Amino acid sequence: GVLAANEAIQAGATTLLNVAVSNRKIDVRFAQGVTMAATKHGVPCHQIDYGSQRISQLIEFLIPEIQSHSSSYPLCFCNPHAGVTYSLQKELIKNGVRVPEDVSMVVIDKDIQRTPSLAAVPLTTVELDEWHRGFVAAEMLHHLINNDPLPQNNIIIPPKGVVQRASTGHEQIHDRVVATALSYVRRNYLRPIGVAEVV
Repeated sequence: GVLAANEAIQAGATTLLNVAVSNRKIDVRFAQGVTMAATKHGVPCHQIDYGSQRISQLIEFLIPEIQSHSSSYPLCFCNPHAGVTYSLQKELIKNGVRVPEDVSMVVIDKDIQRTPSLAAVPLTTVELDEWHRGFVAAEMLHHLINNDPLPQNNIIIPPKGVVQRASTGHEQIHDRVVATALSYVRRNYLRPIGVAEVV
């Protein structure tokens, strides 16, 4: 959560929107980290606790919530779940909200389907240390095989860092026309576009 919020703030987000979709440890700890970093940097942070298990209901709830903060753009949506954020991003774009110019997004990269890189605007992620997690799991298995006691405390494995993608790639450009043109170039640079298309 701290890494996600720091990335958002460095990318120019003036407000953070933090949504906890459950009371599981990943949601609670991530939300605490976002709030802690926002407080440290003096950036407003809106915490929403939403317990619905259906993504469609959550998205229906979040679209007007995010649009109600339009005077606070650019804001950043911080959430540990790539699937939720992927679905939200699609609906925001349908509703005319620009990603990342209006709303940037940061998630945790724990998605084996590679959802962050497949999003319409690839999602910036907090990268977990999978190698270290695998090593610790193998070490615990070794203890079990040898009938040794397992550690009684939680094992905390810090993330490796942040993988920056286009969902936080905006510059702080306050001219809406210039920001929209840059967004168009970013989305279409792989095909032959010219000045006329950008204009």
